[in-house]
Amino acid sequence: MGQGQSIVKDDVPHVWIQEPSPWHIFVPRVHFYNRPVPAGLDDGAIDEILWKSISSELDPHVYGLNVGMRYLMVAYIFILVLVGIFMSLWSTFGKKRNDDNPVIFFLPFVAVFLAAYFSIIGKNLKADAEIGKICESFGQRFRLRGFGIEYRTEWTGWCKPKRARPARAIVFPPIPEFEKGPQFDNSPYVL
Repeated sequence: MGQGQSIVKDDVPHVWIQEPSPWHIFVPRVHFYNRPVPAGLDDGAIDEILWKSISSELDPHVYGLNVGMRYLMVAYIFILVLVGIFMSLWSTFGKKRNDDNPVIFFLPFVAVFLAAYFSIIGKNLKADAEIGKICESFGQRFRLRGFGIEYRTEWTGWCKPKRARPARAIVFPPIPEFEKGPQFDNSPYVL
């Protein structure tokens, strides 16, 4: 299986919150409540009221993921270009003057970058915990309709392997022993 595919299987209904893409920081953020009911749940098993209910609770947390990461990465690329230019100029003109190492001038930029990066990751981890709690709180309502609900993440923490991409998805695995009974109706009054 490819990277990120371990958290979602194609035959299970799911909603990607963040696909494992190298360009994930440049994908515009989308409100969760604008997303349609996923394929496999749209056959009447999950009604519009339940979907709108969970969507409205998830939206502020999903929309808050990776806030500021795009600007931070653009600043990172800009600083790398400046470092390259500065180092090439330093190697040409700085050797004549026998000055200090030019890397020292960029340490404050590195410190600010790392502080901002870890701040964003910390906020994402808090949002992930809240999304997980919301999914757990809706678990019974989805089980009554024949589906579980799980929030799955991969490589979203402080450390990750080289070239690994963070992935987030809400998965709705079918309950195999589920039979539609009298508790199954699409009324808003069901737990």
